[in-house]
Amino acid sequence: MNARIRAISFAAMMVAFALSLTFRSPNRTAQNASLIDAIRTGDLIWVEQLLREGADPNAASTDGRPAITGITDAPVTVTVHGMGRDGLEHRIEKHKNHRAIVELLIKKGANVNVSDAQGWTPLEQANASDEIELVAFLRAAGAKK
Repeated sequence: MNARIRAISFAAMMVAFALSLTFRSPNRTAQNASLIDAIRTGDLIWVEQLLREGADPNAASTDGRPAITGITDAPVTVTVHGMGRDGLEHRIEKHKNHRAIVELLIKKGANVNVSDAQGWTPLEQANASDEIELVAFLRAAGAKK
């Protein structure tokens, strides 16, 4: 009986280990890095695709910045036209996508009150960038600071 309990315990431990590897797979890490890039460029279509494929809306960049705080990094003027990685034509319009990207991240479970390594929240970054519509949306979504 003792041997059977140990065998079951060992099997359960191996299953837990296998699951932990699944959630830390290099593919998921690459998806999260791509999500950060898509957010920083304001590419709504790419963000949607990555989230659909399992990217984490609460992922952080290598410098510790949460994905949702990267939205204000998008350049003021973006003139990118052409084929995206998904084979679709993209026309990126930064100002129109900020709110849509943040809304999508929140719907997928992003924390609106998360702060980056310097203590900045998405609301503070939107305020500092004079993104009035984004500030109002974040407040309505429950952003506190």
